[in-house]
Amino acid sequence: MPRKKVTPLNEEFDLKLLIAISKKSAIWFALFIFLSFMVAFLYLRYTAPIYESVAIIKLADENNAGLVLGKQDQFMSDNITMLAGDMELIKSKIIAHRAVSRLDLQISYFAKGTVLDYELYNSSPFEVEIQIKDSSIFQRPFFVEFQNRNTFTIRYNSQGQRQEAVNQNVNQWIDFPFAKIKLTIRDFENISSQQQEFAQNAYYFQVNHPDYLVGRIVRDLVVFPLNIEAKTIVIKLKEKNSPKSADIVNSITHEFNIYDVERSSEAANSILRFIDTTLAQVNLILSESELNLEEFKRRNKIVDPQTLANSITSRMNSLEEQRAETQFELTLIEKLKKDLDNNDDVSNYLVLLTGLNKAGQLSGELNNLQNLVNERDQLMMRATDQSEIYKSFARSISSQKQILYNIINNEVKNLKEKVANIDNLIAQSDTKFSGLPQQQVEYGRLLRMYNINEKFYSMLLEKKAEFSIARAGYVPKNIILEPAVASKNPISPNRALIISSSLIIGFVLSLILILIRYLLHDEIGTLDDIQPYTDAPLLGIVPKYKRDIP
Repeated sequence: MPRKKVTPLNEEFDLKLLIAISKKSAIWFALFIFLSFMVAFLYLRYTAPIYESVAIIKLADENNAGLVLGKQDQFMSDNITMLAGDMELIKSKIIAHRAVSRLDLQISYFAKGTVLDYELYNSSPFEVEIQIKDSSIFQRPFFVEFQNRNTFTIRYNSQGQRQEAVNQNVNQWIDFPFAKIKLTIRDFENISSQQQEFAQNAYYFQVNHPDYLVGRIVRDLVVFPLNIEAKTIVIKLKEKNSPKSADIVNSITHEFNIYDVERSSEAANSILRFIDTTLAQVNLILSESELNLEEFKRRNKIVDPQTLANSITSRMNSLEEQRAETQFELTLIEKLKKDLDNNDDVSNYLVLLTGLNKAGQLSGELNNLQNLVNERDQLMMRATDQSEIYKSFARSISSQKQILYNIINNEVKNLKEKVANIDNLIAQSDTKFSGLPQQQVEYGRLLRMYNINEKFYSMLLEKKAEFSIARAGYVPKNIILEPAVASKNPISPNRALIISSSLIIGFVLSLILILIRYLLHDEIGTLDDIQPYTDAPLLGIVPKYKRDIP
């Protein structure tokens, strides 16, 4: 009777058997390691390296106009920087378009390599100038072969057929159906060396459409916060060319700073345009008043009859000055109401209230509306415009705008009543003044109109100077803590990781093979292998020879 049942798998651990199987599997072990290494080698050789450029920027805003004007909180107050909004702005096509236009990316130059082609960013031995006629030229390779320093051949595919322009002269425009092209040689020795190594298609260039470049940048650009409290963000971009990646990231940070200045000074520019228009109109009226006054003096041979009606004139001048200031306030508030109808973002319109006597309540309500708009914009990052909380914010913004309209309407009504009252007082004073001799009255009226226009003109010039200082004093304090630099080592493929992983995989596969062979081992090698399975006495063994016994 057998003492132990025979099973298809080994159930006991036998170190000697494991060592013996391992020795028999040594060739498979070496083969697996070799194959894994070859796969890693081929992958590394035929995979283009990817480089990553990183920049760190600190976001903050500061307005230095108050240091000059003594009004630190009245000019372009925008102290709430929306970190998420700025991150989306950096990733937007607006900044990408500006960055692309700043760099020389319209034409990409490539050279043929032993395994992979590589881009000659800012290092091409020749330069191409182009005048585009048709959009079919974009993203199409044009192969260039130089015969000598003065002539070259250009090849391209058009509508599935190969086209060729042979023996073209450098530094001369070549007319194609889709564009005019002029080629200039920078380094012929480099060109000659490359063409000796690669007989055909050693160089080629490609014309890039701006939207194609922008799309790639927006797709590959990564922006995320590094420290929310410190308002620092990280900007990353992956490219096959390291200097190109660094230049794009630095261009994006630069254009973001410039765009931030333009965006923040937009309100001041609007007011300055309004003041310039009003100045031109008032200047015409002032010139006309001055001419009328001089004509009156010449016609009546009067130098200064003002002393005869000093008290009445002084009173009317004071009323006219009050009327000019009130009318200016009324014009600014009506402009604010008009701009508010077309825009929820009121942060830039707070500057319109500078110098108003009753701007306290209106400024407070504008700040409340801006806070609601900011909260709604932040909500858009985690909810849709169909959600109930978003609709609640929309209703709150609508209610807040209605409050602002009511305040503005009341203020406009009060200012108009004030203007009407001043006009009534002026009319009364004018009636009294009409009792004076006709020449004195006429002179006083002309002089009064001249003085009013002159004061209004001077006031506008003063306001223009204040807003110009405010615009110049606004400086975005976006600090580039770490500009992007060209990386020498690619982030992908990771050579050390891939080689080590391939060796580990080969080793693991070899161990799996040894384990399977050990578990399925069913051969008898020694007498000890038979004894556990039978009680019969063992008389001896018959050896097996692979060669004939002599």
